[in-house]
Amino acid sequence: MSIAQTLAQHAIQPEVGEYNTFKFVQPGDQIAGVIESVRWDFKTQFEASADLIAIIDETDGIKKDVWVSTIQLKNGLKLQPVGPGGQPLGRPVQAGDQVLIRLDSITPLEGGKSMKNYSVGILPGNGQPPVYTPPSPQAGAPVASQPAYGQAPAQPSVTAQMGYTAPQTGAPVASQPAYGQLPAQPPAQPGMPGDGAIPF
Repeated sequence: MSIAQTLAQHAIQPEVGEYNTFKFVQPGDQIAGVIESVRWDFKTQFEASADLIAIIDETDGIKKDVWVSTIQLKNGLKLQPVGPGGQPLGRPVQAGDQVLIRLDSITPLEGGKSMKNYSVGILPGNGQPPVYTPPSPQAGAPVASQPAYGQAPAQPSVTAQMGYTAPQTGAPVASQPAYGQLPAQPPAQPGMPGDGAIPF
């Protein structure tokens, strides 16, 4: 039996990369949610070593992949992650952690290249990946809003827990009191019978 015939008996098809990659295109692009899985130092057809995290996006509940390809993301997610209050996490991010990754700016470099600058926020989780159920809307039916990664709708979002709110364009700005003035007080509520000073 030839080598080719022997190997043909044990040949398998390599994994085909089916990724739903989240792309950071312009400043302000962000993804926040719970990490469903991490893959550190795996081989792809293009690179000898790659890092990838899958996040259940809190905005739509869909799993999206983020390639950890820049040194800034590698430091923030794998090598030197920092948790709440600036405390070192002491480990790479893992399934169950809540994460926010935001593209803050793009710095032009010589030769027509550019460098993307990111912010990363991490809330450690319980080490358990969230349950992912792909959306399957019925034909013609509107897609119902699902709470992200199995949390109740009243649960605050990852971005809210991390204290970040995206700027809203065109939103009305609430009026603020002028410097040195007290804010307007809500109208007084009517008292209950018996409230007030006792006439002695």
